Amino acid sequence: MYAITVGPITLNALSFPAGVTDLGSVERPFGILGLRNRVYFSNGTVKLLYTDGSSSLKIAGDVPGGARFLAVVGTYLFMAYLREGSIDLPTTVRWSASGDPNSYSQTSSGVNQLIEVPDEITGVVSVGRSLFIARTNGVTVVTPTGIGIAPLAFENFSTEPEGVGNKYPYTLAAYGNRYVLFVSDDNVYEMTLPTVVPIGGANKREIFKDIAATNGIITGRIVPNLGVDFDFLSYWLTIPKAGGASTTWVLNLENRAWSKFESPTGALGALATVFTT
Repeated sequence: MYAITVGPITLNALSFPAGVTDLGSVERPFGILGLRNRVYFSNGTVKLLYTDGSSSLKIAGDVPGGARFLAVVGTYLFMAYLREGSIDLPTTVRWSASGDPNSYSQTSSGVNQLIEVPDEITGVVSVGRSLFIARTNGVTVVTPTGIGIAPLAFENFSTEPEGVGNKYPYTLAAYGNRYVLFVSDDNVYEMTLPTVVPIGGANKREIFKDIAATNGIITGRIVPNLGVDFDFLSYWLTIPKAGGASTTWVLNLENRAWSKFESPTGALGALATVFTT
């Protein structure tokens, strides 16, 4: 991992903490979040790490392991689909102590297993004061309670074994309190709990034809604009193909129109608007 300094632009390698020699599998996307002037990150291969602007990475206090997905709910750092020791825990979540993302042994910290249906966690997003945990067959909503010994309440939706859920983990994306989208077995869905609404429309078959031909990790992201004075609130679904090519489907969230473009070399890894002065 590198930090960038300017004047001139330089990449500075950050050293690893004791017991960590690398970041594990970098082919799987990382969960990343900023909290208390630090950047925390994990993809479930090594313990939860953070950088605080110093020359070295640090382990997040007494955290037992890492997680594929990270989010913030209330005053808690929230981890989902854990890996602790050498064991993957695909239905387990863990949260830090209140206000302290480096403490996982205080009374307000905790752990929970979502074992109501035979599925696994496939993503997390914060929406308002709540947190949505996407699962293969449904959604679990987490809400802060303000109760010290039970600080988070869990409510499951679509709990039947074949309920609609997020089949492709990194397609889950959210924008403010307005939109939460994901790709299930049979359609692209917008979450409007307690229901989910299919939005693939007439393009659904073509989208899933591309998904069937993928050979990599499918990703989804919501982009609010493409530059100054160019609003384009949209969902971008990138599907890697054989030979390094990719297809990206773009849904305009205002008029619900789909379009797509092909890339012969490489897949979209990140997309953001950068403003310069």
